[in-house]
Amino acid sequence: MSLIIVLQALVVITIVIAAAMMARTYFRTDTEQQDLWKKSAENQNDALNKVIKERDITTFKEMLDPDVTRFYAKLPFRAEGTKAVADMMKSQLEGNEGPPEPMMYKKVQSYANCIVITYAFIMKITKEGKPADVTGKTTRVWSRGKGGRWFLAHEHVSFNG
Repeated sequence: MSLIIVLQALVVITIVIAAAMMARTYFRTDTEQQDLWKKSAENQNDALNKVIKERDITTFKEMLDPDVTRFYAKLPFRAEGTKAVADMMKSQLEGNEGPPEPMMYKKVQSYANCIVITYAFIMKITKEGKPADVTGKTTRVWSRGKGGRWFLAHEHVSFNG
């Protein structure tokens, strides 16, 4: 009998803890929710930068929204869809020593189901056979997908000068 009482107590404790966690989420202020979303999207943005640095195009594709779009400096068109954006990224990485880093002047803005991250960067390239640094700006729009996961919905990259 005492084992049944202990198990019943554990079930009750589990239910109470789960209810408390749900209530905490439900009664969270909008500011707290926005801060959590921002942090979550920033973490996904950092993960994307790591994937780009590692030149892992397969994982890069998995981080894209199916309707993703991308503008890239000096190209007269917009890439649309996972394959086109991934192909563009792969091509871009082949001609450069590394992805844009570090992120400078980063700003994160939160809206309903979307986070906008903007920043400036320095990127190492090879120009006319010699290493060079270029600077530019990036805007990334992250959309919330199933399970609250963030997917890159749009990116715009431009270079200074």
